[in-house]
Amino acid sequence: MTKYFYWVFLLIMLLGCTNDEPISSERGFAEDKISYYNSSEQFNYDRETSSKPNLILEFLSQVIRGIAWFLNTIFGYMMIAALVVLLIWILFRYVNQERISYIENHQTLRIVDESKIDEIDFGELISQALASSNYRLAIRYTFLNTLKGLSLNKLIIVKDGKTNHEYYHELPIEFKAKYRQVLSVFEYVWYGEFDSTSSIYGQIDANAKELQELINKSDA
Repeated sequence: MTKYFYWVFLLIMLLGCTNDEPISSERGFAEDKISYYNSSEQFNYDRETSSKPNLILEFLSQVIRGIAWFLNTIFGYMMIAALVVLLIWILFRYVNQERISYIENHQTLRIVDESKIDEIDFGELISQALASSNYRLAIRYTFLNTLKGLSLNKLIIVKDGKTNHEYYHELPIEFKAKYRQVLSVFEYVWYGEFDSTSSIYGQIDANAKELQELINKSDA
């Protein structure tokens, strides 16, 4: 009998601990948290963001649009055509000037006939060039006058096709240094196309006179 009551008591206890409601696996947020997030601007991802306009970029954009509009007009086409013509004219002038400069700088600068070199008064030509402040031409005439002096003193033989450096190697050793100084200034200005000034002319003139004095001493 006692065993019977024991089993009844155990069955009652087991029935009392049984929960008929199923355990939910769903999760959720508290209502107050949801209200907080909905009202906070920090978590409002649907709002439109506005940026401050850049005045410089806006101005440049307006300028570009204005230029594009103008170029599409008849006046714009006329301006483009004028610029093209101007560019062609500038290129033509540049190429023509380069051609003239090339011919001028590569033409024969020496007197190839000994009889003619004696007839030319380079002193007068130098004076005329200096009077017009054409120092570049005066430097050229000074160099040619130096060749004339060397030729008259039988130190070189002027011939067509000979170079200035060939005359250098033709000279006796005592005249080479002074001739080299005259030649360096001449080639610096004439072939290098550097600006010539009165001071540069004074340099070649002094070198040429020193060379002539050296020639005169050798004849004495």
